[in-house]
Amino acid sequence: MRFYTKPDNAHQLCCDNHSNGHMNTFNISRLGLPAIVSLTLLLAACGGGGSGGNQEAAADGQNVMVSELDSTPIAEQENAFDGNITECSIADQNQRVNANMMDYYLFYDQVPTVNLEDYDAPETLIRDLRVLPFDRFSFVTDAAQAIETVEAGRNYGAGFNLRFDAAGNARVIFVDPNGPAAAAGFKRGDIIVSIGGIAVDELTASTFEELLGPRENPNQVAWEIIDGASGDAFTLTLAATEHDLSTVVFLDSFTHPQYDGEIGYLVFTQFIETSDVELDRAFQDLADRGVTDLIVDLRYNPGGRTRIARKLASLISSPATDGELLIQYRLNDRYEEFNFERIFEPEENALGLESVVFITTGSTASSSEIVINSLRPYIDVRLVGGTTTGKPYISSPRDFCGKRMNALEGEGFNANNQSVFGGIPADCQAADDISVDFGLNNGELEPMLLAAADSIVFGTCEIPIVASASEEATRAANKQTELSYQPPYTAEELFDF
Repeated sequence: MRFYTKPDNAHQLCCDNHSNGHMNTFNISRLGLPAIVSLTLLLAACGGGGSGGNQEAAADGQNVMVSELDSTPIAEQENAFDGNITECSIADQNQRVNANMMDYYLFYDQVPTVNLEDYDAPETLIRDLRVLPFDRFSFVTDAAQAIETVEAGRNYGAGFNLRFDAAGNARVIFVDPNGPAAAAGFKRGDIIVSIGGIAVDELTASTFEELLGPRENPNQVAWEIIDGASGDAFTLTLAATEHDLSTVVFLDSFTHPQYDGEIGYLVFTQFIETSDVELDRAFQDLADRGVTDLIVDLRYNPGGRTRIARKLASLISSPATDGELLIQYRLNDRYEEFNFERIFEPEENALGLESVVFITTGSTASSSEIVINSLRPYIDVRLVGGTTTGKPYISSPRDFCGKRMNALEGEGFNANNQSVFGGIPADCQAADDISVDFGLNNGELEPMLLAAADSIVFGTCEIPIVASASEEATRAANKQTELSYQPPYTAEELFDF
């Protein structure tokens, strides 16, 4: 039985979100795990280079997860652009983007008029057509690589994500269990000093890609690392690999001597097609452990497929919510006849809980917010960490000329008619201490997990529910300081879920 202890200064750890330092991060992969927010060193996760419509969203300080509807209901309507592109010139591609934004786009009647000849790429055009402040999410990216990542759940890279702490150290924030970094022993909290002899803070996306080499012939690269727990420095040689993505990156359960129950803990990083099997296994494990309470860690989860969101929500609450309204999506006034609803479904491995705690940050978005928002009308839901991104929208891929366009098409509302626009505030704010590994460390829980567990064991939150001024100031500053190597594509969702 694994007990966790509460240090004397435990409640000092429950503080303003992001207070540990910089929010700049980058993803050590080309085709997989989503970045949290961007820095110059961000690799082109989930789809190649770093020039996509999602870049401006990264500059807004948000971790963007773009959704996907089944394209049939709207894309084939007579008002939609007829797709008459023959030579795939930039002018033709820009025409398609502009026409679609004036048609099925949720805010079509507010799209600005621009001179299409001024734009040398549809990726750039769509950013200027988005309607602020509602849309920081519509984008154009590479179609083939997007499909490979989401549907096949494959990744080429080293398989971990970094973030710079307050001291400027590039720390590992999570590791894909299936990647080469995990096999080499990388863990959350470790510091990456240099890669291929180049200091981390001097790398760019292009130089990093050169260091990794092509997937057909990856390079053996020297990594200089400091162990986050011991402080020991060492160097190892590591090559990127093509590997299956894992989205459940940590699973455990804990008890407390003052609480009669088993607290389950799940770190979930992305909603992709292959998450289906992972979640079934995880919840079967949690059931076998006899968990009575659950903490779902979505702090780095920018969203993904809504089908998987429905599955996760149902795994938490079924059978009590079976057949109940999960979410209703509303399209623009041209396509109101295609408004639709989705309901909770029975799940074999469901825990049937009456309460759940989510760990959240400003990087928690899209399908993560669907799970949280859809459960709130039915069970006791508590958030620990920080306010979520606030992305209530869905979009559908439109493929043309090797490109994939995702423009917002609908807004989601839960059974209480609530949207997540503006973000879902945390009930208890807690800092993400990236120097500490997930779970239990020397008998003490990682700070955000500790705050979440204490909210279950003691039923209290010593920090006010409303976001503090310092948190809001930090969020505003991040929007101005993040750089633009956000990958152009992240996981998508399907209409028919």
